[in-house]
Amino acid sequence: LARTDPPSSEAVTDINSRHGFASGLLDKDGVLWFGTLGSGVFRYSGSAFYQLTARDGLCNDKVHDIVQDQEGALWFGTAKGLCRYDGRAFTSIPLPFKDTTGGWLDEMYPMIDPNAVHALEVDTNGDLWIGTAGGGISRYDDGRFTGFTSGEGLSDDNITALLQDRTGNI
Repeated sequence: LARTDPPSSEAVTDINSRHGFASGLLDKDGVLWFGTLGSGVFRYSGSAFYQLTARDGLCNDKVHDIVQDQEGALWFGTAKGLCRYDGRAFTSIPLPFKDTTGGWLDEMYPMIDPNAVHALEVDTNGDLWIGTAGGGISRYDDGRFTGFTSGEGLSDDNITALLQDRTGNI
């Protein structure tokens, strides 16, 4: 990713708690990124903050998690799914839809979208792991998804954090 400031956004002078920061990342180039709960993503260039939102192509302005893959692309877990940023443009990556309508999630929490991405992790093989708000976990590898839910042994389908341990387990 280039260390230049995003061309479509202006420097933000009023960074404060109203943005509800949810995640952060120090990328491979030393640039800081912050995901918010409704104001998109902020990028710190070293001298100023720049805001990227749905108007710039971000999938949704609620960003729960941010990771960077081995090629340098940034991945954003948003309330409306998965979004990839190559430093120039955003790409929405549709998740395999998990239909939970009529189930316990719909009855208990009708506002929760089970396809919202709450957690991301890139493993040592370069695979992207995606934790959702009720649809379980998916592994994304070479454009293919492999899903895991409570039906396959997860203790819960609402995944709020992911991490690979020293032995390679997620």
